[in-house]
Amino acid sequence: MTNAGRRIGVVGAGFSGTLVTAQLLRQCRPGDRIYLFERGSSFGRGLAYSTENPEHLLNVRASNMGAFPDAPRHFHDWLATRSGERGNAGAEPLHPDSFVARQQYGAYLEDLLRQAISARASEIAVSLVNQRVVDVREGDAGGLLIVIDAGAHEVDAVVLATGNPPPDESTPGYFGDPWAPGAVDGLPPDAPVLLIGTGLTMVDVVLSLLRRGHAGRIHAVSRRGLMPRRHAPVAGGWSIELSARARRSALAACREVRANVDLAARSGVGWRAVIDALRPVTQDLWRGWPLAEKRRFLRHLRPWWDVHRHRMAPSVADAISEAVDRGQLIVEAGRIRIEQERGSGIAVRVKPRGSEVARRLTVDRIINCTGPRSDYSSIRDPLFEALIGRGTIRPDALRLGIDVAESGAVIGRDGQISDRIFALGPVTKGIFWEIVAVPDIRAQCEALAGHILRTLDRRAVRAPEGLPAPR
Repeated sequence: MTNAGRRIGVVGAGFSGTLVTAQLLRQCRPGDRIYLFERGSSFGRGLAYSTENPEHLLNVRASNMGAFPDAPRHFHDWLATRSGERGNAGAEPLHPDSFVARQQYGAYLEDLLRQAISARASEIAVSLVNQRVVDVREGDAGGLLIVIDAGAHEVDAVVLATGNPPPDESTPGYFGDPWAPGAVDGLPPDAPVLLIGTGLTMVDVVLSLLRRGHAGRIHAVSRRGLMPRRHAPVAGGWSIELSARARRSALAACREVRANVDLAARSGVGWRAVIDALRPVTQDLWRGWPLAEKRRFLRHLRPWWDVHRHRMAPSVADAISEAVDRGQLIVEAGRIRIEQERGSGIAVRVKPRGSEVARRLTVDRIINCTGPRSDYSSIRDPLFEALIGRGTIRPDALRLGIDVAESGAVIGRDGQISDRIFALGPVTKGIFWEIVAVPDIRAQCEALAGHILRTLDRRAVRAPEGLPAPR
């Protein structure tokens, strides 16, 4: 570390990167320096909150979307100070249970970052670097060299806050990335479309198509044909105690949750309150399961967990139900095989679940809505290719992200825990599982910021001024 203070680089300025930067600014001391790197067009929004469609709503209530663990209503209060802000895409006045447009949350994050930087501008230097990071390697003076497209910066610690990895690649007529420019543009109004996947991404794409006046058939196919469930208009309350057996077995946990759901139904509360009551214990439950139990959960229970845990706002669920009822949106369980592109469209074979007979379908466009890839050993990204290639990081055992310690420190190919490179957010999903929603990531950001600063101070004590810190 330099006499000027601790230097920390944050790679990625979406939700995770913005929040950990805000936490660092809260906890840093005068003279420290922060570099925030973002390859996209804006700092703060990230991909999730860059949508311009006001019908793309948050799937967590406004009262629990605050950026700080000690102030869950921070976002709601921020909205309330802006005259004319409304909830539910403007359908009704803002209230704590509103499901607000994601573009509004993006504006909140941008403002949050501006205010956090401004509040400590005289004490802490923050550099916003709008460049792609392609490598992190050893520097000449014992630090880490963050290599970007147009130069490099030397720091003492790095946070990988890159969010979800890129989706599948696209080919003519096939969009592997549902958020790519043009994915839902340029279609004739009555063109048939095939969506691969039936989760929340599919919901977003359907809403985008409908907003453009699309009137053609929309076919959505996944292995089980499960769609996200609907949020209740108002959250219910429930408490749950899982046994020691449930903390060792996915099947036992499932049985106990179902028993609680039955009890909640008899009590007039409903299953949603039971699923929500699991949030404080889900990470501990996941970490406590043996690897074989985690694999069993992913193989058998994950689709059911996803649709009950990650739900649709009521107004969104209404729009999707109406599209199904009028026969425009057809959701089914099955497998697909893309055969060939013809002048009149793309030929696809759909084999419904439980049937040996496939039917032929011709569509004008296919959009992959199965979500981001997660096996970092096969993801073509210069930064992760470099880090995995050198053994600085490694994929986790389940191939859901990269391997990290509970502190967030990355683990290398040799099993060594780094004291200079850290990760947070979706890239750590294999270790924490529930680490993709705001309430989970905000707590991780607060804890990680403090851990990094304490770790750097310990390194400074071990390495007298003028000598490189130990590796």
